[in-house]
Amino acid sequence: MFKRLALLLIVVAMLAPVAAAAGTPKSGGTLKFALLRDPNRWDPHINQGATTYTFMANIYEGLVRYSLKGTLEPALAVRWENPDPTTYVLHLRRNVKFHSGNPFTAEDVKYSIERILDPNTAATRSREFSAIQSITVIDPYTVKLTLKKPDAPFLEVLASGEAMMVDKKWAEAGGNFKQATSGTGPFKQGPFETGVRYTLLKNPDYWEQPYPYLDRIEYASIPKDEVRVSALQTGSVDMAEYIPWQSIKGLEKDPNITVYVGYDTFNIIRLNPKRPPFDDVRVRQAFNYLIDRKEIIDLAWGGIGVPMGAGLIPEGHWAFPAALQKTWSYDPAKGKKLLAEAGVNPAATKIVFDSTTLSVHMDEAQIVVTQLQKAGFTQIELKPMDVPTQQKKRVSGDYQMFIDGFSLPGPDPDFYTVWFSSAGPLYAKPVGFADEKLDKLLDEGRSTLDQAKRKVIYAQVEQRLTELAPWVFVHWRPQAEASRANVKGFTRLPGALGNKSLGGLKYVWKE
Repeated sequence: MFKRLALLLIVVAMLAPVAAAAGTPKSGGTLKFALLRDPNRWDPHINQGATTYTFMANIYEGLVRYSLKGTLEPALAVRWENPDPTTYVLHLRRNVKFHSGNPFTAEDVKYSIERILDPNTAATRSREFSAIQSITVIDPYTVKLTLKKPDAPFLEVLASGEAMMVDKKWAEAGGNFKQATSGTGPFKQGPFETGVRYTLLKNPDYWEQPYPYLDRIEYASIPKDEVRVSALQTGSVDMAEYIPWQSIKGLEKDPNITVYVGYDTFNIIRLNPKRPPFDDVRVRQAFNYLIDRKEIIDLAWGGIGVPMGAGLIPEGHWAFPAALQKTWSYDPAKGKKLLAEAGVNPAATKIVFDSTTLSVHMDEAQIVVTQLQKAGFTQIELKPMDVPTQQKKRVSGDYQMFIDGFSLPGPDPDFYTVWFSSAGPLYAKPVGFADEKLDKLLDEGRSTLDQAKRKVIYAQVEQRLTELAPWVFVHWRPQAEASRANVKGFTRLPGALGNKSLGGLKYVWKE
């Protein structure tokens, strides 16, 4: 099923630019955009979720980016040379300005990477950038990066959403990355009112003409699904993210609406290995068997979704470990047996289960509670939280168990590093999860350049993760955006890159 969906999405993505070409792009106008939640904590080197990326990726740019077909291409680095496996010589684009008016130079590249590596930044990609041995400014438009050892996904790291180039002079003059912005992107930050509206204004000095077409983007935070969809249907907004699955088919029938659907987002349940009963690996494994993924998809998603049989490498990916895909199946007898071996009495065990109030989490969490109650866990407290609290818990590790959702940070299976390496900022580090064998495999996968050998390594990574069971791996879910029919030029990127699509609003125009 996933393979057919992936193929369909790739075809749709390839045809989208052709469809856009059917009309002549027009400059000007305002795009009114409905967000699921507020963009917050605007530091470009820290992952703050898909909604914040939607806002920030139109302000900042990286050295490398993904094309509309999902391939790597030059961005602020116009070209690069790789004379040996540990050396990258980056030739920078000239005549690029930050929104402050400062020119973009090699010093900004050096400053940006050093900021990512600075522990005080707590950058999401610090682990991956630690592969760099030295940064040498050769001249104002040439930088040499020397790696400690070969690094297969390094260019994809440079293209990641948390590897944006920042304005050194602006920062040193007092610019605060958490409160304001200065990027090189097609749009610059405009007036905003926290919790109400956020504005992006056309960057008239943008290096890649004729983009952007729009003069202005006005974001409004509309957390209720039905209100967000209604605003789109009535024309109060031109485009919206996080279209609920219940609305997809109906909107597709509306001649005034265009819907873009992908399966690049997933739901999981985080388990804290430092808090009982999840300090016993057998309990973590048991919970993976006690959860009925098909029932969750049927009840919470109308049957639209793909259950996870092992880990996060999707079907159709070059590293997909097919042999592991029946690891996690609904097997309550096996789950109860593991609980008994761990000495856990479900009826006497209290579970605090955190979930945001967003329907993509809460609807599912309520079903999970019912399934665990069937297994004997009668003391479950389903604790609602807002999104800012969710994001704090992610980095503090202050939870026992909570439902969460992500998109893959990139297509390379080294994405596991951000969660499961011992320094992984999005899971392992906050909860103290560490496994020497897993760290070794992740390091080996990163430093091996032969793809066939890497496939074997990442199969071992997934095998180890099924043994450690740090999460309940649940399912891939539909992720959709929609626009009024007069909004043109938007392309949903293929495969795992789909969640990056809203960073490309420079291509959008209104008819």
